[in-house]
Amino acid sequence: MRFDIKSIVLQNISRFDFDSDFVFDSLQKTKRSYAQHFSYSYSIYKSIIKQTDKESIVCIMENGIDLFSMFFALMLSDKRIVLIDPQKSSDEIKSILDYVKSKFIIVDSSVSEKIKDFDLIYSDVFGLEEVKSDKIKSLTLGLLDNRDFDSDYLLTFTSGTTGLNKGVRHTLSSLFLSAYEFNNVFSINSESTFGHIMPMTYMAGILNSIFQPFIAGSKIVLLGKFGPLSALNFWQNALKYKINTYWISPGMLTIIDKMSNINIGIEACTERQITFFVGTAPLIKAFQIDFENKFGANLFGSYGLSETLYISTENISTRAQKDDQNVGGLLKGVEYKISHDSELLVKVPWMFLSYINENTEEYFQDEYYKTGDLAIIDNNVLSIIGRKKELIIRGGYNISPAAIEKAVIESNLVSDCAVFGIKNHKNNDESVILAYSLSDKTNKDDLHVKINSFISDKLGVNYTIDKSFSLASIPKNNNGKTDKIALKKVFENQINDN
Repeated sequence: MRFDIKSIVLQNISRFDFDSDFVFDSLQKTKRSYAQHFSYSYSIYKSIIKQTDKESIVCIMENGIDLFSMFFALMLSDKRIVLIDPQKSSDEIKSILDYVKSKFIIVDSSVSEKIKDFDLIYSDVFGLEEVKSDKIKSLTLGLLDNRDFDSDYLLTFTSGTTGLNKGVRHTLSSLFLSAYEFNNVFSINSESTFGHIMPMTYMAGILNSIFQPFIAGSKIVLLGKFGPLSALNFWQNALKYKINTYWISPGMLTIIDKMSNINIGIEACTERQITFFVGTAPLIKAFQIDFENKFGANLFGSYGLSETLYISTENISTRAQKDDQNVGGLLKGVEYKISHDSELLVKVPWMFLSYINENTEEYFQDEYYKTGDLAIIDNNVLSIIGRKKELIIRGGYNISPAAIEKAVIESNLVSDCAVFGIKNHKNNDESVILAYSLSDKTNKDDLHVKINSFISDKLGVNYTIDKSFSLASIPKNNNGKTDKIALKKVFENQINDN
């Protein structure tokens, strides 16, 4: 399946009322219509092309209307936007920057100290240039019409199983086409108001929470990255800003379930008829049913990867077949194979272009991407039954055990170690577990805290461990590799004994 998604995007924008509201930043209390939004984006676009001829515009910025506008400013240009999570450590940011050639770096004040050695420009230098709504609409359509939708647009980085940050390249066509097909499943349109709580430097905060609502003509409310305070005020914000649609992770839902006001939640779900699209981790059936019954919301699990974007989603019909492994029906255009060892291989019309720092061909079998996930497909409904790869998914982040193991060994706090993930049934997420063996010189006082402090400094807070335990030695298999199956059994036995 392939059709002209560029024409559809241009047709949709031509129908938008540019005087109507488009985006509201709840933190800065800034509201912008389509005209104001594209005026600001156009100003950034003109400023960038005036200041640099570099191909890649690197944005190391926190969630907010400034970063939000960067996506559209670079959509109007022929340049590529490169996203780096500002919460990453200085070393990791510098390592990623080494992969990006011909770059112009834009930061906010939260990260400038981490990369002093690079030439930087601050995001607050871009001012708003008001353009009349009739003019900015024609300017926007003209620039987008001249834009090659099949060339490089987006580069994001995600951790691989070896700890390497894989750079994933996407086009505007792939992002819009994937969003368009997902929207068709639910008939998402201008009546939807999305609450944006996902990190804008990762795909769930880009495709799911920017491109998907934009192509549908939906409104977007920027609420900042999810945290304890946003959990406390979650339902109040839904009522205040008239939000009826969210992309969210199972872990976030668990925190909302525990910390938010039930009565206000029921009121919000009744008044707004809120729909939750759930991604980044499996949605446990028992929790889904309990949450929906408690608040009266609708939860739809989904499945996708940074490389392949959307692959499947639950809908009303596939929910009847729901179990903990079911991730819904395959989207229109998705083709698949199941390998001899049950790995899911997929071919999608919105496939990524390539990695910038790994041999992309190794991840494909013919034209089918090797997902690393074990699957069963019955009547076009996908069930993920396990993971071939070792990545741990916690809070929507892909965490590489190898990267943590390397850092812990470098700390000289232990003699040997291994990291693995364990399903945390309390919050529908995975916990990061560290097994370690001690050396004669190990100081056991506050060892867990010391290890996490070192990991945070080396890799960033997203890589810190949840639990740790010591062994006389780390079990190995006949090939000398760590036996993580045995480690998990040891850990589970310790829990049962306690």
